[in-house]
Amino acid sequence: MAGVFYFQSRGYAHRDIKLENFLLDQNFSVKLCDFGLCKKMTRKDGTKKLLKTRLGTLGYSAPELRNSGEQRYDGIKIDIFSLGVTLFMLLTGHCPF
Repeated sequence: MAGVFYFQSRGYAHRDIKLENFLLDQNFSVKLCDFGLCKKMTRKDGTKKLLKTRLGTLGYSAPELRNSGEQRYDGIKIDIFSLGVTLFMLLTGHCPF
């Protein structure tokens, strides 16, 4: 999780955090992969921008992404929600929904 928080501290949102996007290296360190949906969350002037594109895996998605319409969302908060779902699945062996 430290890698995700570092990534977010640099102003980026992954937007597709799920079990399938975590890998183990030869030392059994956890690595996050698949940055294809990654998005910079700050503008050039340093202000935070909100997103509207619905991306990611539905089972790991926050309620904001499931709502229809033009509701904008904070990509970093979506990542934190997806991390919670991932942790839940690791601990229980099933999806929380």
